[in-house]
Amino acid sequence: MCNLKDSTLVFRLLKLKEMFKSKFGSIPKFYVRAPGRVNIIGEHIDYCGYSVLPMAVEQDMLIAVEPVETYILQLANTNPLYPDFSTSVNNIQIDKTKLLWHNYFLCGFKGIQEHFGLCDPTGMNCLVDGTIPPSSGLSSSSALVCCAGLVTLTVLGMRLSKVELAEICAKSERYVGTEGGGMDQSISFLAEEGTAKFIEFSPLRATDVRLPSGAVFVIANSCVEMNKAATSHFNIRVMECRLAAKLLAKHKSLQWDKVLRLEEVQAQLGISLEDMLLVTDDALHPEPYSPEEICRCLGISLEELRTQILSANTRDGKRGREEEDEKKRREEKSFDEMRERRKADVCALTVLMDTRMHTNLKKPQHTQPSKLTTKGQCFELTGDIEAAVTAQLKTLRKEDSRAAEESDEKNGISVERNWPVACSYVIVPRRLKLQLLLTPHPDSGKVPVFKLYQRAKHVYSEAARVLQFRKVCEDSPEDAVAQLGELMNQSHRSCRDLYECSCPELDQLVDICRIMEQGRGEGPPAVPFPGWGRRSWCQPSPRCSCPSASLYRDAATRESQLALSALRPCPEKPQRSSPALQHGARQAGQGRGTSGAQGSRLTGAGWGGCTVSLVPEDVLPGFLARVHAAYYQGSEHSAAPGQHSLFATKPGGGALVFLEA
Repeated sequence: MCNLKDSTLVFRLLKLKEMFKSKFGSIPKFYVRAPGRVNIIGEHIDYCGYSVLPMAVEQDMLIAVEPVETYILQLANTNPLYPDFSTSVNNIQIDKTKLLWHNYFLCGFKGIQEHFGLCDPTGMNCLVDGTIPPSSGLSSSSALVCCAGLVTLTVLGMRLSKVELAEICAKSERYVGTEGGGMDQSISFLAEEGTAKFIEFSPLRATDVRLPSGAVFVIANSCVEMNKAATSHFNIRVMECRLAAKLLAKHKSLQWDKVLRLEEVQAQLGISLEDMLLVTDDALHPEPYSPEEICRCLGISLEELRTQILSANTRDGKRGREEEDEKKRREEKSFDEMRERRKADVCALTVLMDTRMHTNLKKPQHTQPSKLTTKGQCFELTGDIEAAVTAQLKTLRKEDSRAAEESDEKNGISVERNWPVACSYVIVPRRLKLQLLLTPHPDSGKVPVFKLYQRAKHVYSEAARVLQFRKVCEDSPEDAVAQLGELMNQSHRSCRDLYECSCPELDQLVDICRIMEQGRGEGPPAVPFPGWGRRSWCQPSPRCSCPSASLYRDAATRESQLALSALRPCPEKPQRSSPALQHGARQAGQGRGTSGAQGSRLTGAGWGGCTVSLVPEDVLPGFLARVHAAYYQGSEHSAAPGQHSLFATKPGGGALVFLEA
């Protein structure tokens, strides 16, 4: 029986007990709690074999349980959005094609059942209560799997170590189709209050990491939900890392067909992570790999690739259908909504053409085929914005395919034809300009390509950052918080640019958290580039006469909540990608001093969910207030009632069982 000191948890347990009695007409025999987690650093590298550094959070899954003499499993949820479910314990079916909340409970139940080889396990009544926002990157699904596994183990009266439980739950979550690496389940069981954990795999073990005093971690929910099991985004990254490992092993004359993880390549070569980055530069090219090229590199047939290496959801064009269609829907919806609200405030339209879109039908200046740029000519159109956009898009749709075909034939570049045109934009204050960024979106039936170079570069550099983060915590230098913050900033840039698991809302939220550290010295604050964050933008000098500088100064002095602008780089001052150059959204005059995060990054799988920021304790109240005003207040960024959107947290404890007295 655990000693309950947390009054909030006690209240939840009592409330859950009453709800259970009302639902099932009886009293639960025990309760199980499993926490969510925030990954401080080490994103998307656990399934590649590398160590990570997460900590448990106070948000959790809590289940009230009553064993029954029948062979029926009955599940209910305190959230009315999740319907009741019942099934025979001898016929556990998990349909990975359907996103059902109870499937995650069934994963944990089935994992324990199969581990012990049980044919007639005991039935039970369960009532689930969760405080982890779903699809937020705080591991709500894994917490439910772990909770279910511990529930089943307790009902059966069996015993397992925390490590064994974590490994079983990590494997069993794959029943819903998620190819995770085990970090979420490990920290849920192995977490200890007051310390983060350095988690290693093969074998699984966890080491305490004492975080520096004087700073706290702040979680901010972007309010963009992303379920790993709902799309192929996550599993495609897993497969890209696996393919990268095989090509690297082949390049170094290793037994590539036995290699599954990038860590195995490093281990067999016996070299450092820094050297692996050099090997990646030498062995892989930045351009995306097609399935045919991968087959040529490995000396196998396309059929062998599809049946022996690729998973089911990476064999066809599902990647294009999901990632690109989702992005297009979001952009079109946002454009329509904002256009109606701000049409009267816009006096001009600047169309920023991508060079890949062949502006003015001139020969395009191709950069790396794998990364389109936004350097192009600007056309200023006056008049009604809707008519201008419609006319311009119609022209581009007719001309782009023909121009692309002519120029690509000259340059020897093979591309998909008849790409549609989609839009993203930024609205800026009155009398400034609306910039419309035109980008090509591949057709939904496009054959998948794999960015092996970028994924391997992220994994090896991120693994090195985890080791450096741990070392700084152990050494505790005077500027430990600043060093840790910079490692977090580097991690986000890598996730955004190399692993491509961020999204505009996450980038904007990270920018907002960081920007408050700006404002030292004289002059206006740096103008943000909200949500896009794909490059660094310079702050023009006071004497700069370029158009971007004049817009910059106008925006910096304008009293408007929409003091946001997407400016072209200043030609009179070279661009730089210094870590100190941070972006965000704020009103002019705010952000003086050091009221921002030392570091901020996305956490969890990405494509939505939360950010984690390292914030000095003495500026925490002001930080929370400013982030709330800049991102949540008066916007569509709001979580469901009762869910935490923005909160500070410290390392919490792991999974527990509470017995009814």
